[in-house]
Amino acid sequence: MIRDLLDYTRARGPGIPIQREPTNLFELCKQNIDSMEQLHPTRRFRLEVEGDVQGEWDRERVLQLVSNLLSNAVKFGREGTPITAALKDLGDQVELAVHNQGAFIPPETVPRLFERFVRGDGPAATADQGLGLGLFIVKQIVLGHGGTVDVRSEETEGTILTVRLPHRP
Repeated sequence: MIRDLLDYTRARGPGIPIQREPTNLFELCKQNIDSMEQLHPTRRFRLEVEGDVQGEWDRERVLQLVSNLLSNAVKFGREGTPITAALKDLGDQVELAVHNQGAFIPPETVPRLFERFVRGDGPAATADQGLGLGLFIVKQIVLGHGGTVDVRSEETEGTILTVRLPHRP
């Protein structure tokens, strides 16, 4: 929680600092999923990879980004359904798509998901004591790397949060 507040403060100023180094996104996702499986033994996680998912990113920040996305998927995904992290080489970018089967996010809510202090609706939101900074910080990390983030949510398909990061600055 303290780290989130510090990142929030940094994002309001010059932005979250980024220190690039060669990083393998598959390794970061695998590390996060291994931790999530320990914390949530009843949840199923899948990791898919296609192509070169190596880039020049801030390893710790991207680890934080993946952790926030997976935590969000656990909180808002329906129990008994898998959470999938799919990595794909898009040429000059790498895509990370985190998919869960959870409550539909209304279109009017989607643009606000990445704002500070915004929390999702439903039982998970009231049970969680978070600050509503997780997706705000995700967006700031993505912007610091020159990437994009978006959300697609459909009643029958679930929710997919998609991050695209350039391989190199």
